[in-house]
Amino acid sequence: MTRPVVARWSARAIAATRGVDVAYRRFDRLRSRAVIRLASDDVLIEYNAIAYQRDEVYDPGTSTFRDRLFPWEAAAIRKHFPPPPGQVLLGGAGGGREAFALAALGYEVVAFEPAPGLAAAMAQRALSVPGVSPFRARYQDLPRLSSAVGSGYEQELHAFGSFSCAVMGWASFAHLPSRQARLTALQDFARLTDGPILVSFLTMRSADGGARPDGRRGDEFSVFIGGYHPVDVAEIAELVEAAGLAVVAMYTDDTDSPWPHVVVRRARRNHDGQR
Repeated sequence: MTRPVVARWSARAIAATRGVDVAYRRFDRLRSRAVIRLASDDVLIEYNAIAYQRDEVYDPGTSTFRDRLFPWEAAAIRKHFPPPPGQVLLGGAGGGREAFALAALGYEVVAFEPAPGLAAAMAQRALSVPGVSPFRARYQDLPRLSSAVGSGYEQELHAFGSFSCAVMGWASFAHLPSRQARLTALQDFARLTDGPILVSFLTMRSADGGARPDGRRGDEFSVFIGGYHPVDVAEIAELVEAAGLAVVAMYTDDTDSPWPHVVVRRARRNHDGQR
């Protein structure tokens, strides 16, 4: 068989495998649609923990762990945060990527993460990294934090005093399951933080979401990151205002950053109590 014939048949064999990809995409759309329409918040919370714990880039005990701030995070912190020293509140901390990077800059970091495996891994790494106080908690648990290693120890966030700045960890805001949960988390951070709060979120939507079991709409599911709720600029602005916060800077242009994010802080009021 001549080389051109071999090349032609080889190319056709490769092209034939496209059917596998087409079939998988159809399956993935059907699965995502079914999960959003049938799975409860509790199921998605458990799935999210499994999904993130299985991804080694979030585990500080692996060689693939991301151990630094992303460029857009570093730029926002450099521009809007007070310089260290200062105390930072960090939610949705994963295995501690942001926590350890912030501590390296000179901040004292109180970090919490809901996934037990990641919280425990962060606590193990924190034994050799000064400046990080790791806990296990969901945003919905605030102001109560639990031991990152499941020892039964609990701590109230108020015991740390006020925070000079805060971070709602990489896209963790998108995993809050309802508008009320998103609003309450922002309100809790507003009460605890004197200065700027960095919040990153997701905007990617599909046509496959459908209604949740309780009738809510607008949620999505990915097998890689679990259940999430994308927001647009209008929705994030409305939530920020309802939480008593004001937008310092909004970054949603992908020429500035591949990850949309906003920097907010407590809204100032005049003598009449008006913003």
